[in-house]
Amino acid sequence: MRAFTMLLLCILFLPCVEASEMKLTVTPDKCVALRKGQTCYQTLSIKFTASEVGDYCLKIAGQSEMLKCWSSTTSTEYRYELAASEAVIFEMVDAKQSTIASEKVTVAWVYKQSRSRSRWRLF
Repeated sequence: MRAFTMLLLCILFLPCVEASEMKLTVTPDKCVALRKGQTCYQTLSIKFTASEVGDYCLKIAGQSEMLKCWSSTTSTEYRYELAASEAVIFEMVDAKQSTIASEKVTVAWVYKQSRSRSRWRLF
């Protein structure tokens, strides 16, 4: 009886879990510039997988323009040339323009503060 109950629960809940599996992966997830405030440049690999076939678009949060759109797909791969001085959030949206997955790329610096402008003086 216990095995039957477990099997029934798995059958009922498994499709719900699978239907909500949307995964957006951006690698690398960090871009490094030499100094704070400078633009960092990085080629990103963006991968998306969905459990259902659908129409999906990739965009940057806060922008209305789509970077790339795909139709009738469950998985995609895209290369993006990033040029940014602060963090960027990538979003995957569906045909209804609702965000279904997002991933953040942070910006880091080697030197956080600029060097002092004072030089040594002998006199």
